Amino acid sequence: SYLYYCAGDFENCLKSAEDVVSESQELISKNPPAEIRKIERERLADALLYIGFYYEYKNDSANTTKYYLEALSTAKQDGYTQGERDYYMNAGAFAKKHGNYAMALDLYEAGRKIALQMDQKGGDFKFLLNESNVYFDMGDYPRALELALTSMQKGEALKNHEGLQGCYAEVGSIYAEMNQDDNAMKYFQKALKSCENDGNLMAVSMMLNNIGALYYQMKEYDKALASMKRSLAIREKHKDKYGISNCYVNIGTCFISMGKNDSAEFYLNKALALKREMNDVNGICNVANDIAQLYIKTNRINDAEKILLEAEKLGAVLKSNDMNRRTYENLAKLYEVKKDFVFKKGPLFTNVLLADEIN
Repeated sequence: SYLYYCAGDFENCLKSAEDVVSESQELISKNPPAEIRKIERERLADALLYIGFYYEYKNDSANTTKYYLEALSTAKQDGYTQGERDYYMNAGAFAKKHGNYAMALDLYEAGRKIALQMDQKGGDFKFLLNESNVYFDMGDYPRALELALTSMQKGEALKNHEGLQGCYAEVGSIYAEMNQDDNAMKYFQKALKSCENDGNLMAVSMMLNNIGALYYQMKEYDKALASMKRSLAIREKHKDKYGISNCYVNIGTCFISMGKNDSAEFYLNKALALKREMNDVNGICNVANDIAQLYIKTNRINDAEKILLEAEKLGAVLKSNDMNRRTYENLAKLYEVKKDFVFKKGPLFTNVLLADEIN
C-alpha cells in the first residue's frame, strides 16, 4: 500500500490495503498469541489509514473520517503509539484541508504529545511545523513563524535533512507573506540546496516553484518563468500529472502578468485538460476561474460565461465556500461587463456582491 501510495496509484493502494484488512481481521479472529495479535493490529491500523488516504483523494469526507477513526481505534487497542501518532498527523492534515483549523490544531497537539513520549529530544518537530502551517493558513504569521523557527531548531539538532527542508520552506513562505523578500529567498535557497544535495528531485521541483512564485511577487517575471520551467521539466520527467498541471497554472499566470495572453491561455488550457483527466474537481474549478479571468480581460465574454457556469456546477459538488465565492465573484464581474443585471443566482449564491457593485 505504501509503495502504491507513494507512486500515486490510489486504486491499487486501496486494493492492497483492503487485502491486508481482510487478512489481519481473519487472523485476529482466531485469537492468536498476544505478540502476533499486536503485529496484526498494527498492520490493520496502517491499512485502515491507507484506505482513509484513498477516500480523501476521492474527496469523500464521510469515508475518510470513518477509516481514520477506525485506524485510531485499532492503534489504541494494543498500544500502537506510532499508529496513534500517524493518525493524528493525517487527521490533522485532513481537518486543515477542510478549513477546520481549531480541530486541526487539537489533533496536531495530541499527536505532538505522543511524538514527544516516543522521542524526548525532538520527536515533535514535525507536529510543530504542521501547527505553524495551520497558523499560516489562518493569517497569523507571527505565531506561524515562531513555531516554524522552533521546529527548525529541533530539526537542526536532530540533523533531519528531510524535515529541515520543510522547515526552511515554511519559514521562507511566512517571510514571503510578510513581504520580507530577502529573508524569504534566503530560506527558499537553503531548502533548495538541501534538496539538491539529497538528490530529492520532487522536493527540488517544489522549491523551484516557491522561488518562482517569490520572483513573481517581486515582479521579476523572467526569473520567475525560468524557475517555473525548471520545475516543470522535473515533473514531466517523473510523469507527475498533478505537479505538471500545477506548473502549467503557474506558468500561465506568469504569462498573464507579462501581457502574453496567448501563451497564458495555452498553458492554462493544458492545465485544465490534465485536471479533467485526473477528475481533480477542485483543480478544475480553480483553473476554470483563471481562464475566465483571462477571457474577461480580453473581452471574450461568451467563452468566460461558459467556463464559469461549468465551475458553478462543479462547485455544487465540491461544497467549498471559498471556491464558490471565487466563481460568483467572477460571474458578477462578467455580468457587469455584459450589463446583464438579471443575474440568475445559483443554489450556492450567498452574497450580494453583484447588487453592491451595481448600486
